[in-house]
Amino acid sequence: MVQDASLPVSSAGPSRSRMLFVIALLTVFGPLVAILPFGIFAAVTKMTASSQVRPGEAADLMLFAILFGYYIAWPYALLTGAIVALWSWWRRPTFVVAVGAALAANAVVYFVAPLLPVYIRLDPFQEPLQILLLLFLSLLAVSVCWLIFRLLVRSP
Repeated sequence: MVQDASLPVSSAGPSRSRMLFVIALLTVFGPLVAILPFGIFAAVTKMTASSQVRPGEAADLMLFAILFGYYIAWPYALLTGAIVALWSWWRRPTFVVAVGAALAANAVVYFVAPLLPVYIRLDPFQEPLQILLLLFLSLLAVSVCWLIFRLLVRSP
């Protein structure tokens, strides 16, 4: 039996474990999904560009890309997971809610991050392109994480 997403969640709300699962899923897999294509592309490009590249160097490059992706994307992923988890107190989250949470997380991080003491400034000439890239990667990551969530948690 499939329940309508517009129906309110039970008065007890969602379980804490499900809320933590949503936050953990988006925080752990979100940056990985967003950066993995770039890491693979960088490793393959490095291996095919020079015949003297060892596979270990390509693996190091891919590991660096993944770690750098986590460093950049963790606030977006954590905030998106928290928004979706908080939404689940009132309504059952849907894919549209997850996408909206990703958009809201991008806006919050963009406007709040410059107020924090440790902040990496974007290049002012490239800023619109970087914002669009981060937005695209956020939407890609939240889409894949939503699919994973729906596959792992069968009941709505």
